[in-house]
Amino acid sequence: MQIFLKSIDEIFNFIEKKNVVSILLLIFSIFFISYIIFDLGKIDLGIPPLYGGGDGILIPWFIKNIIKFGDIYNSNLSSAPAEFSMYRWPIIAENIHLFSFKIISLLKKDIYFVYTIYFLAKFYVIGLLTFFSLKLLKISNITNLVIAILFVFSPIAFSRYLGHYFLGIYYAVPCFFGLCIYSLRIFFQSYKLTVSDYILIILFLVFTSLSGIYYAYFSVLFFLILFLILICINFSKTGFTINYKTFFPLIISFVILFIVVLSSLDVIIANFQNNYSLDSVRSNPLITSDIYGLKISWLFLPISNHISSTFAEFKNLVNSFPLTNENSLNSVGLVSALGLIILLFWPFVNLYSFFKKRNFLSNKDILDSSDILFITLNIIFVFFIYGLLISSIGGLSLFLMLLFSGVRAYSRISIFYCFFGLVTIAIMIQILKDKFKFEIPDNKNLIKKILIN
Repeated sequence: MQIFLKSIDEIFNFIEKKNVVSILLLIFSIFFISYIIFDLGKIDLGIPPLYGGGDGILIPWFIKNIIKFGDIYNSNLSSAPAEFSMYRWPIIAENIHLFSFKIISLLKKDIYFVYTIYFLAKFYVIGLLTFFSLKLLKISNITNLVIAILFVFSPIAFSRYLGHYFLGIYYAVPCFFGLCIYSLRIFFQSYKLTVSDYILIILFLVFTSLSGIYYAYFSVLFFLILFLILICINFSKTGFTINYKTFFPLIISFVILFIVVLSSLDVIIANFQNNYSLDSVRSNPLITSDIYGLKISWLFLPISNHISSTFAEFKNLVNSFPLTNENSLNSVGLVSALGLIILLFWPFVNLYSFFKKRNFLSNKDILDSSDILFITLNIIFVFFIYGLLISSIGGLSLFLMLLFSGVRAYSRISIFYCFFGLVTIAIMIQILKDKFKFEIPDNKNLIKKILIN
């Protein structure tokens, strides 16, 4: 028995120490799960995996233009008897997807081949980006693997895809989080960036800003609150003296994303390049902030058409409530829901920790990894509350709509909540691992260590 336990422990240790092995395991796991879910042995790549409303016709039309002309600015491939200008689409913030369409079309110039291959490829990209972002938090490889797989196959990845193809491709969420972690490490640990760090930051910035207007927009709002948090901490430590170097990555990220968001909402392109009037720029009435606002309870509910008839009937009932709309698509999954429940109770844990570790920020010049984990949980909790204030029905989205009328469906922030819940679970597991130092290699400690892993 002891030999068997040691063998398992050695396998876990090998995975923990070898990042390449962990990445290969992640890729294999995604392929294995995808193979089962989509029955890849029988799939016809020329047929789309699903048919749906929303953008179900628009995205193939994009691909058709890209295959024929190399871009999407040609409208003569549709049979509609009206001119349709693509300058009124939030094109800049979707460029990762359009560039991917162009690359895949080099393999085969078939609309639904491109459509399907990109849908399948997105799972691997999301998994790898999630893995790299959590590594910055010193989360162990085994925990990283599980969290990345859960996030890749979040219910939102499938429910969003049906009507809004691009919204089911959420590269920006883990990349936004990675930029936040870099900002925290530079601020609290005076972390010196290496060449590989700069490459990863650029990668995160590209994916955050160019893989979806909604995700770029919400990232801007979260970056703003993170900046205010760090400014307050800076004032408490050094007064009004500010070391701008510690804010540099955060400020750069905010500025780039803000420019992309403004450009993508057509205010610049439509009015200055094409002589459109302000009235023609894509905008929405204020009431949409309520109609398409977030209902937090729906995050915790099971998916629609659940395999359990009891859950399915219950979800059908609540989906019939007024103003449900896109909230019916916002289930985050069981593990993420548990993480969000922990966040709901986090203030109590925070109060306990504050009085136990009192003023730890002022007593340490450089914080260690466990402190960064604790601070990150606090930041996530603030994001949790801040996001609710912005996106909920009757929330501050009413005032944001006055400035950014092109962004209407604030319930689409739900994928951020899915990620926050999963990261909370990951941090809790890592704290548990750090708490138990298994110095004595006896049978009892070995079992505990294996169980935690």
